[in-house]
Amino acid sequence: MIYLDVGNSFIKMASHAGDITGDEAGLHQNETENWIVHLRAPHADLNKVLSLLNTELLTQMPVMACSVVESVSEALRNALGSRITFARREWIPDSLLDYHSPDTLGMDRFMACLGAWSLSKRESVIVIDAGTATTIDLMTGEGVFRGGVIMPGIKLFEQGLQHFAPALPKVPRELPSQWPPKSTVQALQWGITGSYLEAVKAHVSAMQQDSARIWITGGDADVLAQIRNVELHYHPNLVFEGLRAWVNHQADQR
Repeated sequence: MIYLDVGNSFIKMASHAGDITGDEAGLHQNETENWIVHLRAPHADLNKVLSLLNTELLTQMPVMACSVVESVSEALRNALGSRITFARREWIPDSLLDYHSPDTLGMDRFMACLGAWSLSKRESVIVIDAGTATTIDLMTGEGVFRGGVIMPGIKLFEQGLQHFAPALPKVPRELPSQWPPKSTVQALQWGITGSYLEAVKAHVSAMQQDSARIWITGGDADVLAQIRNVELHYHPNLVFEGLRAWVNHQADQR
């Protein structure tokens, strides 16, 4: 099985190390937590994804996808036909979805929580996914998705200030040890990265219940790792973990 995660800006393609053997394993560029990540590419490079999917080693493998961008989904459907299956809201029993607008729920949010929940041995979890947008969601120990927050990712914090105050310098995404800030660079670091992390932390604190395990993932998860006084669990492929858990669950039901 090949898995695709189509986010707001990038397409990520992976397979689980337990699903492939032999020469196929040589395709990987990065292997973490039993996942072989074959490619991470912007939407404009969709042809690279399709080319890799159609190599001799992978062309017979079915594709399970989670997408939040319909135009990319449509292009994948046109290219792959019945070979590709997309995660759909209709898969989720109403009893597991405590959300007032389920038709608008991004399946990546649910699948990331499902992945974290599975890894946490069915304890309640809070998942912070730091991408173009940052999402913060709760799933209970019973596997019920309770919803959460969608907020700008740190890149949008940076771009907003750069756009409206272009004279200000770009600064590293690091929190200085000094407080209060004593330079313009430090002031910006606390104002951008500090404000972003404090907003995330406040949402997590408001959402916390039953000692939920907190997971971080996404392209900017390294920034989240600077959150202080909170125990965090990092996994770069929670959406893939959720998709695989769902596939395995369906197989067990047959």
